[in-house]
Formats: sequence, C-alpha cells, structure tokens
Amino acid sequence: MTKILVIGGASQDILHINEKDIHTTGGAGLYTALGARAAGGQVDMLAPLPSPMPLLMQPINELINWLGPTVSQDELPHFAIEYDSAGKATYTTVEPRAESLMTEDDIPSDLSNYTYVHIVQLGNIDVQLRMIKKCRDSKAQNISVSGGHNLQGNQKEKISTLIEQADLCFMNEHEAANNLGTTKNICSPTGTILFVTHGENGVSIIQGNDLQRISINPTNPRDPTGAGDSFCGAVLSYLSKLEHPVQAAKKAAKIAKITVSHLGTEGLIQQVSTTPTDSASQASINTNRIRQIAKVMETEEADELPYTFTGIGQPTVGHPNTLDFFFALTLQQFGFWTKNNHKYVAPMIAKIDGHERKGSDYIGAAYSRMLDSDPDFFSVNRQANLSKEELEIILADDDGNCPMPAIEMHLSEAQSYGQDMSDLGMTPAKIIQKTQNSKTPMGDLLRILWNIGG
Repeated sequence: MTKILVIGGASQDILHINEKDIHTTGGAGLYTALGARAAGGQVDMLAPLPSPMPLLMQPINELINWLGPTVSQDELPHFAIEYDSAGKATYTTVEPRAESLMTEDDIPSDLSNYTYVHIVQLGNIDVQLRMIKKCRDSKAQNISVSGGHNLQGNQKEKISTLIEQADLCFMNEHEAANNLGTTKNICSPTGTILFVTHGENGVSIIQGNDLQRISINPTNPRDPTGAGDSFCGAVLSYLSKLEHPVQAAKKAAKIAKITVSHLGTEGLIQQVSTTPTDSASQASINTNRIRQIAKVMETEEADELPYTFTGIGQPTVGHPNTLDFFFALTLQQFGFWTKNNHKYVAPMIAKIDGHERKGSDYIGAAYSRMLDSDPDFFSVNRQANLSKEELEIILADDDGNCPMPAIEMHLSEAQSYGQDMSDLGMTPAKIIQKTQNSKTPMGDLLRILWNIGG
C-alpha cells in the first residue's frame, strides 16, 4: 500500500464572484490531499484539526485521514478571494492563523511508511527548509514541495536550495518566472523533477536539462482556485503507482480540470466520493501458475532455455563490466531507420566485422568490440565526456563510415546519461545494490531512472 502525507491543511474561504459571497473550503494542503485522493491515492493530511468540525468540512474529514494539533474553528486559516470579469483572482483577506504556527516539531518521527511527503508553502520558506530536514531525518522516502514563494533579492537563493533538497517541486509559471526565469531556460538540479503549470496552456515537466511540455484541453473555469495544488496531489498519486512523470502530469491535468469546473473543493469531493483508494487487495499473485512455469523451466533442455544474454557478442559470465555494458547499450536502442520529409524510408542496415546487421544488432556488435578492446568506454565518466568523433569511430562500418542516422541523438543520450549518473554519485552496480536491498525494488529503480538521461 502506497501512502502520501500532505503537510499543510484546510481553510475557510469566501469567494466573491459576480457580486455574490460564497462560503467554501480551501487551502493548499486540502486541495493537494483531495487531488491525491481523487486520483486513487491513500492520503494523510497533517494540519491544524478543528474541533468541533465545521459543517462544510465534515464531508472532507470522512474522505481523508486528518492528523494534527487540535484547534478551535476560529484558528483555521481564512482567505477571501475576489474574481474580476476575466477570472483573475485577488486575495483580499489572507489570515493563515494556526497554520502559520506549524513547525518541524509537528512532523512525526517515522515517515518511512509514506511513499511521498509533500510540504505546502506555509508562507515561509525557512519553515519549509527545516521541515525537509526533519522529513529526511524521519526516513521520508521521497519529498515534494510547493515552491511558489514571492521572494525578493538574495532571498531568491533559498528557492534554489529548496528545489535542490527536494525530490519534486511544483510552481506555476508566474512563480517560476519571478524566482527562476523563463521556463524554457530553467534546468532542474540533478535528482529533482520540477513541474511548472501554465494554466490552460498546459504543464512543463523539467528533468535536468530536459523539458517536456504537455497540452491540456482548456475549460471555462468557475473557480480557478486550487488547480495547481490539486494537480500536484494527483501527480503524487500517479507517481506512487509508478506512472512516468510525464504520463502522471497528463493524467493529473484531468483532476485539475475537475477542480476549476466547480466552486472550492466541491468537484474534488464529488470525485473522491466515487473513487476507491488503491489497495494491495486489487491485485493478487497466482502462486500456482508461478510454480507451473518454474517447473517447466526446470525441466527444459539446455538449448531451449530463455535467452541468457551471454555467448557470442555478449559479455562472458562474470565479466566485471557487464552492468556498465548493458546500461550504456540499452539507452541507445532507438533511431535505427532513415527518413525523408519526416517519413520512414528504410531500416538502417550496414556491414560490421563481415556481417550485415540491422539497427539494434549493429550497435550491439559495435559495443561488443569495445567490451573486448576498451571496457572503460562504458564507465559513466567516459560516457559523460564522449565526443562525436569518438562515437563515430566506434560505430563505423567495415568501410569506415558511421551509418547511424541519428548520431547526434545517440551522442546526446550517452553524455546525458553519464553526466547525470556522475552527478548522482551512481554507477550501474550501485543502482542494482540499492534496489536489491529495498522492500520496493521496482519503485526505487524507476525513481532513480526518472532522474537519469537516456
């Protein structure tokens, strides 16, 4: 069972829309928690817990597990938001109240059961930074933050520190522009994935030097409040299910659309009410079938065994560079065809060592030669510093020409892979060791790979 903890909570809000005052629930933490829950996640929310529970919040208390110090209703945060005819929001009242008193001391001493811990803005970046440290000390697996602080001067340096210390960071394009510059020029630190929302213009997912922009189907919002926070929560939920960050963002945008199509948290509450939480009981292992397959494999003749990745053109059993070889080779499995006017023309076929080989087999043969003559080629340092000239020589055919149609992309992927691995202090052997010792090896492996080019 994967769980998400959101640090930051709910508020009692008044929306001024079309000359009407509408009382509703809000708060960055609540929107995040409901967004995660609407995407199927199991969520705890650590925030001031009102007693007695206000009438508007009673449905929420039944949908998420609300933890936190008990406060009176009057101590809950309160915001008043006014919208003009164009839908632009102006906060006319900002009273964080009890939430502004939260500190790292409110965080439990053991967070190891949570797949993600998310810390909302809380109006103070120094509090967020101290909370990150407490979360790390409390064995948090992965930490996410909202980075939308309105900082001035040298205070902006703290945003860079916040992003570097987190695994994930969320902000909108205005917050990103104020603190980091134009989105297209932003690079996230190695090990941190940055999500920048652009309203109806989509989302940017920044992984190191790589930026991917996804579009969304625009909608006419009734209340744009909470779109970014509910998007954040939904992303965390989908990442918990090991969706790739880009795919998670695409799905999470649909949750944000539900948010803005209703007033306050109304739409999310409706969605959560019909969405079951993910549960380990939803999947089961057919142990009988596993035993049957194992029995068949045990009795197979030697020449009928599954492919062993050993033998001619492959590392010998026990070769010290086997992992480096397969990591560097696997990321190059693309671009084996020629094109004209953006259309497929023919597969790439060329002669190497006297044999005509196609695509993947060709690059496998070329890399196999390097395993014999220069195995250090596959180290992360060599990959990071690879030059186009060297790669063209390595991939040359029997006539001395490099037949690879996408040589620039192959070079870029190798360099990115090597640099990111170096920055993370990782090698293939370290990755395998880390995942072998984990209770969730597949999840840990994928989360490492999300931060590595290639």
